Amino acid sequence: MAIASSRYLDFVGNESTDRYFEFDRVPRGQPDRYVRMRVYRCSYLDRAGVDTTATAGFAGVLNVRPPDAAVLREINEYLWRFTLFNNAEHAVIASEARPALGLAHALTIASLERADAGASCDRITLHDSILTVDSGTGELQRTAAFVREFRARREGSLIVEC
Repeated sequence: MAIASSRYLDFVGNESTDRYFEFDRVPRGQPDRYVRMRVYRCSYLDRAGVDTTATAGFAGVLNVRPPDAAVLREINEYLWRFTLFNNAEHAVIASEARPALGLAHALTIASLERADAGASCDRITLHDSILTVDSGTGELQRTAAFVREFRARREGSLIVEC
């Protein structure tokens, strides 16, 4: 039964816009731990047929005409929350338009691979997660591009490159 689950959240409010439905919830007995759950309307962003575990490929259809850079940025930053990179080992370090690629927006993501026992340097890999939109159809495509890799370690309170 859902109510007996330790993850159960009480519904405390909702909102809807032309873009999304939003549900406001709090864990039972913890009203200070507010959780916002948002679902985009298919009339705004249709994700049918998307492989949410893929780092590249079809990413859905944006049903905004004409799409623009601001909308694409909002969508790319929102969709990042549902990727394999939304966890403690990854961080978005830049979010920027890429006009040289057409109507495109890139998130530069840093991924940490901790050093094995006995090794002194962690590996940090930077890659771009680029979302493009076809202005005519609204089709979204995601590509991944390697940026660079380096190694670093902690020395006291400082982080130094190896």
